Amino acid sequence: SLSYFFHTKALDEAYKIKDTLTILSSLSGLAQSYDYETDKPYRLDYLKKLELAANDYNNNQFKIISSLLKGNFYLLRNQPREAIRFYKGVEQYNFTSRDSSMLLRTIGNLGVIYSEDLKMYDSALYYYSQKLDIIKKNEKFQNTNNFYNSFLNLGSLYLNMGNYEKAAYYTKLADSLPINESVAFRKSMINQNLSAIYEAQGEYKMAYSHFKEFKRYSDTLNRIESLKGIARYENQDLRIKNLETEAAKRKTQNISIGLACILVLGSVIAFLIFKNTKRKQKLAEQEKEIESQKLATVLKEQELTAINAMIEGQEKERQRIAND
Repeated sequence: SLSYFFHTKALDEAYKIKDTLTILSSLSGLAQSYDYETDKPYRLDYLKKLELAANDYNNNQFKIISSLLKGNFYLLRNQPREAIRFYKGVEQYNFTSRDSSMLLRTIGNLGVIYSEDLKMYDSALYYYSQKLDIIKKNEKFQNTNNFYNSFLNLGSLYLNMGNYEKAAYYTKLADSLPINESVAFRKSMINQNLSAIYEAQGEYKMAYSHFKEFKRYSDTLNRIESLKGIARYENQDLRIKNLETEAAKRKTQNISIGLACILVLGSVIAFLIFKNTKRKQKLAEQEKEIESQKLATVLKEQELTAINAMIEGQEKERQRIAND
């Protein structure tokens, strides 16, 4: 994936310049990448590297992150006891206000394990109550999402414990919140809980009413997921077509560039041939001119020799006449 590619690249660069924070951040990102061998999120190889690096650099924040992510790793692999061990390891650290959201998440996860996996309801109640107390005391955690999760978890827990009055109370508190995101999912969860609560109390009419609401929201959720799936498919199909178009464009461009190169190369070769031919022609003309000059020189030399011979003959003839 792109995330894995960029985190790996960032990690390599960080090692070169010894940037410890980028090393830890990159390892944290890689630790949360998908493990295709087990078909689950989180990778143990990078989790181990993150733990070693956090200890080597003595970075408290990433020690907390390392323990939390390892807990998540085992929670998603149905190993609740091992997950608890790492989650409880998170609790031992001193938290700053910046790190406190991780503490809140850890406490919530411990509550879920004790409630849903181990059926240890008293322990689950301890952690759920602790989480709600932290939210109430800390203004930055007082948002719809945190309250919704806490109320709904307490409602489910009390339902499992057989305390239907408190189960209904906390579930209705969750329902009273102004939900603006993931509405179908959250409403389906609320109505499923209320249906089970009323059924357990023998109030079958109310149970059936909330069951119908649960089904309605579930059907809406399924339609949304189907539309998302179709949209993903169409986007992927469009992306593939765009890639094919781009590939075709690149192919055409490459062919054009190739032809242009061939034409340029052909022109260069033709020019060189023409230039070479002209050079040879010029050399031939120069040779011809030299030969003509040589011939003219020879003829002149022969002519001079003949004249000299004639003059010499005339001189001899005059001397003979004079002697006579």
